[in-house]
Amino acid sequence: MLFKLRTAIIVVLCVALAMFLASVSSELIMGIRPCQLCLITRYLYLSIAVVTAVSLRWAGAKVIVLAAVFWTFAFGVYHLGVESHWWAGPQSCVAKLPTLDTMNELADQISDTKTYCDKVNWRIFGVSSTLWSCAIAALLLWIISVAYTLDFYMRKLERAQKN
Repeated sequence: MLFKLRTAIIVVLCVALAMFLASVSSELIMGIRPCQLCLITRYLYLSIAVVTAVSLRWAGAKVIVLAAVFWTFAFGVYHLGVESHWWAGPQSCVAKLPTLDTMNELADQISDTKTYCDKVNWRIFGVSSTLWSCAIAALLLWIISVAYTLDFYMRKLERAQKN
């Protein structure tokens, strides 16, 4: 058989692990501080890697791979929407406009080094890292969806040929 679901799962595992490691190394090596939504996305990619690794040994986890990839993509769209100001993000992660109540408060707001979810924190080739993450999650969702569909029809064809 030319097509193997296992191969697609290994590709998803490698890409998810690479995304997790890239996000961790960007923080540790390059000093890029992630926002709260970036941290959630990071661990969603780690969850994909763990679930795909488990699914290589236990066939029952294969459906969970699809769910993990779907939720990572869905959360990526949410994060992209917050960053692009399509909708509001969590209050703890959204930049506040400076006020002129007191000079001390203004100085504190200007010197605030918190990383916000509604600001682009890192660009790769001029494109937001959040958009890259969302696009990669969409690609993983497409790969795993096509893989499951092909696997389903290949099994159905094999059963029909046996009868």
